[in-house]
Amino acid sequence: AEYKRVLTNLAAEGIDVLVLKGVALGSLVYPDVGTRPSSDLDVFVGPDGYDATMNYLQTNHPQNYGDESRGIPKVRHSRGAVIDGYAVDIHWRLLWDRYDDQPDRELHARSIELPLGDTALRTIGLEDHLLHAIVHGLRPNHLSSVRWVVDSALLIGTGLIRWDLFRQIVCDRRVGGVVARGLGLLRENFDVEVPAGLIEQLSHADTRMWNWADNLPRVNHRLRVQNYLSQYVAAYILGSWNWSVRDKAIRYREFITSILEGGEAHRLEQSGFLPKPVLSLPAGSEWLG
Repeated sequence: AEYKRVLTNLAAEGIDVLVLKGVALGSLVYPDVGTRPSSDLDVFVGPDGYDATMNYLQTNHPQNYGDESRGIPKVRHSRGAVIDGYAVDIHWRLLWDRYDDQPDRELHARSIELPLGDTALRTIGLEDHLLHAIVHGLRPNHLSSVRWVVDSALLIGTGLIRWDLFRQIVCDRRVGGVVARGLGLLRENFDVEVPAGLIEQLSHADTRMWNWADNLPRVNHRLRVQNYLSQYVAAYILGSWNWSVRDKAIRYREFITSILEGGEAHRLEQSGFLPKPVLSLPAGSEWLG
């Protein structure tokens, strides 16, 4: 109910907001909304809502605005802010490791109603929630990632996942390898019922080389050199796959800068120089491993 005010204020600015992650899943698939822990409110404004959202922050919450004058960032998917006293993670792309915004323009068309207090809002479809939970769950994170297991199991347990649509969404985003690994873990370790043959189909949706490269940013690989060689470079190469050579070269400096800024913020937080929890980290903090 308290988050409702944040969402209402964003909607009043004409921003088409979809609720993501814990706040949405708590209402959709958990037995009680309070049983799904969530440290912040995640919202999706999409690439088309980025400018309006930044204008809203600049006008109403200037302490969170920062330097966002260069247009929508190409190597980031979200940024943190504090709105009306609450930590809010603003997403203009769904996935942290893909920079093609075209699939994200379809999220609103598949959105569903979300009851929050006495207000009906909207969230992404169940198939998109499942993809999001698995892909983000299987990446390096200094927070415990066990929540993705419960989120995914409960989503599948609804019996409402349209598996043909899910397979198409996964293939369109070229994340078949990681989703196949996630579904395999759910089936083998937690007895979650996954349709027969789906894991095999997704594991071969892309080439073996692509799947191998996509796995590098998600594991503690021995070839990593100060967190750059495998985790970050592999993420950048795959994320910018469809860019022109010029864009790849120009944006790489922005990408490295975002890593360094996020790493420094995390170091300061861990050493006690920043208050805990950190509600708003510098640009690039989402690259923390």
